[in-house]
Amino acid sequence: MARLFSSSALLGLLLVGCIPAGPAPVVEVGSAPVVLRSYAVGSHGGQAVNVLQSAFRGDAVNARVVAGPSGEVIVVASEDVQVGVEQFLDGLDSVPSGAPPNVELTYWVLSGRAGEGARPAIPMIAPALDAIEARSGKMDFTVVSGTSLISRSGDWAESSATHGLNVNQSASVNPSDDSIVAKVTIGIPGKSRIETQIALKDAQVAVLAEVGAEAGSSFYYVIGGAVR
Repeated sequence: MARLFSSSALLGLLLVGCIPAGPAPVVEVGSAPVVLRSYAVGSHGGQAVNVLQSAFRGDAVNARVVAGPSGEVIVVASEDVQVGVEQFLDGLDSVPSGAPPNVELTYWVLSGRAGEGARPAIPMIAPALDAIEARSGKMDFTVVSGTSLISRSGDWAESSATHGLNVNQSASVNPSDDSIVAKVTIGIPGKSRIETQIALKDAQVAVLAEVGAEAGSSFYYVIGGAVR
């Protein structure tokens, strides 16, 4: 018979490290059974927890992760998710130890409308503009606003401006391949605002969203990521 834990009892077990001996406890969350497992990951525990917490945010994955009292990674998730977690953590064995890296995310908001292909002289965002034009045809782009934020992997950062771009980011680096997982909120006061989660490779750019601005034009939110 499955062992059932209330959310408060389970939290208590995670916080004090009193995980019962024997088979992994089975916890019923809604209709999907999940199991609690503890992984020893050495010096990469903090970074691993940050990456997994970013990956588990939202409703797509029914999973939770915390750091254990001895640096282990404790995951409550379905068997399928646990397989992916184990594969990810196994890849950390070959990663040198060290301080968490910094993540730099750069944001641009551009206005675009059908035209002759005029674009700002920003080489980094050229692939994103190419992708937009591949879908929508030739366009003229102008930069409405932009900013960059640097934060340590696993930390958050924010920037606000009365007439510019407001950004809140929480970003983590996967230490096994330097990919970036970030949850960001970005917007222009009085115009538009988006909240999303995205995965980027180091030095990659992506189009986060297209928002209607006025007749014949749109706002495009573009993000670029780099590990520093």
